[in-house]
Amino acid sequence: MTFGEYWTTWVERHRRLKDVRKSTLTHYITHHDVHFGEVLDEVRLDRIFVPTIEKVFSRIDEKNAQILAARRSDDPDIRNSVRGKGPTGPVTEQRIRATLRSVLADAMREHLVAFNAAALMHLPTGRKPKGLVWTKARVEAFDRAFAKRLEAVRADPDLRRRRTITVWACADLRPSPVMVWTPAQLGAFLDHAVTDRLYALFHLVAFRGLRRGEACGARWSDLDTDEGTLSVTTQLTVVNGQVEEGAPKTDSSDNLVSLDLRSLHRCAAGGGARRGGGQRRPGAPDGSPGRGLSATRGLPSVSPLPLPPHHPTCQRRNRRSAVWPAPAEQNPAAATGDRRSPDNRSLHPRRRPRQAQDMNISGNTIFIPGATSGIGLALALALRARNNTVIIGGRRTDLLDRIAAENPGLDTVRIDTTDAASVEAAAKQVLARHPGLNVLITMAGIMRIEDWRRPESFLASAEEVVTTNVLGPIRLIAAFVEHLQTRPDATIVTVSSGLAFAPLKVTPSYNASKAAIHMLSESLRLQLEGTGVKVVELEPPSVRTALLPGQEESEFAMPLEEFVAEVVELLETQPDAKEIQVERVKFLRYGEARGDYEQVVAMLNAADPHGN
Repeated sequence: MTFGEYWTTWVERHRRLKDVRKSTLTHYITHHDVHFGEVLDEVRLDRIFVPTIEKVFSRIDEKNAQILAARRSDDPDIRNSVRGKGPTGPVTEQRIRATLRSVLADAMREHLVAFNAAALMHLPTGRKPKGLVWTKARVEAFDRAFAKRLEAVRADPDLRRRRTITVWACADLRPSPVMVWTPAQLGAFLDHAVTDRLYALFHLVAFRGLRRGEACGARWSDLDTDEGTLSVTTQLTVVNGQVEEGAPKTDSSDNLVSLDLRSLHRCAAGGGARRGGGQRRPGAPDGSPGRGLSATRGLPSVSPLPLPPHHPTCQRRNRRSAVWPAPAEQNPAAATGDRRSPDNRSLHPRRRPRQAQDMNISGNTIFIPGATSGIGLALALALRARNNTVIIGGRRTDLLDRIAAENPGLDTVRIDTTDAASVEAAAKQVLARHPGLNVLITMAGIMRIEDWRRPESFLASAEEVVTTNVLGPIRLIAAFVEHLQTRPDATIVTVSSGLAFAPLKVTPSYNASKAAIHMLSESLRLQLEGTGVKVVELEPPSVRTALLPGQEESEFAMPLEEFVAEVVELLETQPDAKEIQVERVKFLRYGEARGDYEQVVAMLNAADPHGN
């Protein structure tokens, strides 16, 4: 069976079962038709490997290059050929991979493929653009850029008929694709829109935080004026150009929204349009009044909702039911003859928006024992490059001296984590030289191939593995935990493995030791809660290092540089993560949760070159 044949049956099955939202299935089909169908449809299902999936994204890169080249062309016909087309970005590529992963996961459950190649492939993390506030300086810069662009368009014979609103909406005129209005700008919009028939909807979205589809899908029968609540039970979505009604996007969306007096009055007043004009919803499709109004008023554009960054809408959605005080109760301006609209007065005073703090990956003092090679050394150098003070530890003094000579600024200390006295002595040296130490990474570890059918072939090896991989980290934590509790932003990073969650047959002791580290990390995190010391568990997949013979050349293993780069990126972008998981390890980490644990274990051991 080819991928294309299976895809056809897969889509029809979901259409018949209706277990996927129609809009979601439409996105799946678009991903196939536009991106991966041309590459995969003729490939046998059991011949889809990671390089096969990589061809899909290589083809996307080629199309992106073609679109960008056409946009820069001097030939207007070539430029027009890509009008309306844009390059495929990292976020969309992640969604395409998710579609492939879903299809191949179903094929695995049906035993049509042995493993999910899309789950093993690495893609750069798709970062959504950050919202920026329309400050005065940014508004002025936009106005200048817009005026200059409009002048150029009017001077170009091929473009002079383009509408002003089209030029105004060009995304490249803005500092970010996602721009957010200030409270004053939102108030100006509401002032200008107060006579519009959709004003009740604008007010509801601005003050109560409904999604666009939820607000447009709200029925007048969902409004309880006696209790002051609105039931969110439906939403409108656009599927293949048609507006369709469906359930809210998430379970948490299906709830009651408490309304303040002002919102209640606005919604109740909006009911007059229904009583006088039939059953049409306030959000019935009739163009895009929001964009037209903001353009007429001279406001900068926003995407997609005009909300100040500290507005409750930007907070957690489970806070939507909190009652907003009536404006006259919270703002004395309501009783002082202020001629602005009540909605403008009811906005909170402007204050500095609270933004999530990324993990501070610079300016730390970090000790990494077991960092004379492999992941430990590569991670140490990557962190050193980001202006951290890094101390590495190892047993061989000559090797430590050579590494220090090759990397000025990198400090070293001799340590043998299998020797309690050595750990204690090294801790004293590190803290004497670096009293500001605030990060400990317990990297030391070994891996041995064992045959547990004969005690003489595994007992000594198992004892060595447990001593190094389990007792070593325990001794390190014992030596530094009291000091770390005195430091701000202190972190203990433990190192387990994907094999803590799916065993490799030939390394039983290693698997067990890393499972122990996982549970140790969970328990330590609970005990250190409230002390200011974070516990983060790093879970590597198979990485191209010398941990086992031949692993440095293994195609099955992840390149070391890619692994470290992804780890550093995750440390920056996921400041609250308890577990650092690159994409490749998730196949092993979540096999049991997905329900395909047995297939994961079978695939892992079939693919490993050390299997027997």
